[in-house]
Amino acid sequence: MRPQDYPIDSDQLKTYWAAYMRQEEISFDACDPIILESWQRCLLRQNPASGPQITTAKDSHFRANLSAQNDWLVVATPYIEDLKDQMAGSEQVLVLTDRSGCILSVQQELYGLSELEHAPALGAGTYWLEPQMGTNALGLAMITAMPTQVVGAEHFFESLHDLVTTAAPIHNQEGRLIGQVGMIGPVGRADSRDLAFVTSTANAISHLLQTNQYFEDSNLHLTQVNAILETISEGVLMWDALGRIQHCNSQVAKMFGVSSNHLSGKFIEQVVDFQPQIRLAIEQKERLSQVETIVQVKNRRIPCLITLSPLSAGQNVSNDWMLILQPITQVRKLVQQQYGANAFFNMDDFVAHSARMRKTIQQAQSAAKGNAPIILQGAGGSGKKRLAQAIHNLSARSKKPFVIINCRAIPSELMLSEMLGTESEQTPDARPSKFELADGGTLVIEAIEDMPLELQEVLLNLFDIRHISRFGGSRMIPVNVRVICTTTADLSQRVKEKSFSDQLYYRLNTFRIVVPALNDRAEDIPQIIHRYLQVRGDKLKTTIQIDPLAVEVLQRYPWPGNIRELETVLERALSHSETGLIVMSDLPESIRFGRIMTADGPDPKPVRTMKAAEREAIVRAGVACKGVVSKMAEELDIGRTTLWRKMRELNINPEQFK
Repeated sequence: MRPQDYPIDSDQLKTYWAAYMRQEEISFDACDPIILESWQRCLLRQNPASGPQITTAKDSHFRANLSAQNDWLVVATPYIEDLKDQMAGSEQVLVLTDRSGCILSVQQELYGLSELEHAPALGAGTYWLEPQMGTNALGLAMITAMPTQVVGAEHFFESLHDLVTTAAPIHNQEGRLIGQVGMIGPVGRADSRDLAFVTSTANAISHLLQTNQYFEDSNLHLTQVNAILETISEGVLMWDALGRIQHCNSQVAKMFGVSSNHLSGKFIEQVVDFQPQIRLAIEQKERLSQVETIVQVKNRRIPCLITLSPLSAGQNVSNDWMLILQPITQVRKLVQQQYGANAFFNMDDFVAHSARMRKTIQQAQSAAKGNAPIILQGAGGSGKKRLAQAIHNLSARSKKPFVIINCRAIPSELMLSEMLGTESEQTPDARPSKFELADGGTLVIEAIEDMPLELQEVLLNLFDIRHISRFGGSRMIPVNVRVICTTTADLSQRVKEKSFSDQLYYRLNTFRIVVPALNDRAEDIPQIIHRYLQVRGDKLKTTIQIDPLAVEVLQRYPWPGNIRELETVLERALSHSETGLIVMSDLPESIRFGRIMTADGPDPKPVRTMKAAEREAIVRAGVACKGVVSKMAEELDIGRTTLWRKMRELNINPEQFK
């Protein structure tokens, strides 16, 4: 009912209702359009003569719902009590409903409706939405989110024509409808002022909810600010226009060697002696950022970086000040940590005369331009980690962190916490994940084949959503990291064995780069040797040379340990050399005689001269023919049976050359 439609012509309303139910056209000017739209919805699914379908919530559901709505019901109840006093004697029933139209609270006492046939519909737990009760104010207020009044024959069901219903929505601090104030009474008591009473009550409840939330938010923010000031590693000191210290965190008190209570309320000049440049900035109300200075407290001189800022009051700068102090020792530690995360190898550090190595370097240079994950595959010691550093340094992430984690070096039960970091709501202890430490830069995951399957799924999920959740925590942390994985295994075989995720394998194959073993790029060995010795000589500030015959011997050795083994041999030879010239005698016997050492036993004793010659010939043939025995026999011009016998005698396995 619109306020302008008062006084009510009940007979005319009934005429409109009857005509509409006979599906005759009615002018929107003759009846409230909101009522007509509701009639139209109800007529599609209900019979106006059949009566409402009273629906009541189950006791367990109602009790749970009542508990869930308790916060705002506590706020609303005093206002309903006040409205009850104002409406005394009006024979109205006051109700509070939730946002689903379920009556949560009823105030009726002796108003009279308890004796009517509608009493079952007025109990707590009854739903008053359109699907149950047809056109009514409580249902319409939920749909329109506006105060509404429905009088007499405006109700869809004829059995409700003796009622007037009035309702106004209640909104929370976010503007979301959470319930409503309702009033139900006999149609003879209909009054347009009832709508104003209900609306003002609902608005008062909404405003108080918003005010309470503002206070809670303010207290929460204040608590958060205090917590932040206490947890940050920097010292924070604040004082007002008179110079009286208003706040200091525990870090300042620790730096000054006093308690926080000792500082609070004292004048800043009684506690701290600033250097002239700081005092001048305070006098001229200038901001200072990351200024290195010395703060003197009593007899204690504290070298630190300070940030000084006048506090703002609206658009104006007040005379209050905030000082942030960072001890120099802390700053240096952070710088050292950041420096230690840098990668040192570049593409120019690689020797790539061989075709296979040139192809590898070209692939790495192309991969460095993108952000997709990379898989570096190759034998142990072939230089995968160095190539990862070079890719990082060539990429746009070169100034960002470079972090390495080895899956083989960490027990599987600790891998999740090591990789994802830790977080707990019960304790303040927390460690960032490796992805966070590498945020903005590159994370190298060595021995990816040993990564647990559950962590493989985490890594795959990271590629898709770019967020990580710490182990034991629930919050999602955004990270921007380029992942480079290394492996010595055949991942496709691991996929077949169900020990490696097929989806992760396909994702990593975006950039798959094979790093060749050293015996597959033998022509690079002389240059690798000379470059290594040059670098070592620069560090030792001397010149290191090597006999060409020693280079020839090193070049024809198969190097199962790859570059790592070669560098170890050179380092050992360098320690044996007394003149700065590495000669044959400085090399290990196993290298000179071409014996590949294993963990099966000690180094065999030196062989006789003829045997050494035979061994050298067989090793050369094995390297040239990549371990194919028939080709080796052809190159040596001996029979296969003879070759097999000699290899058994010399403990040579053709597999080592493949």
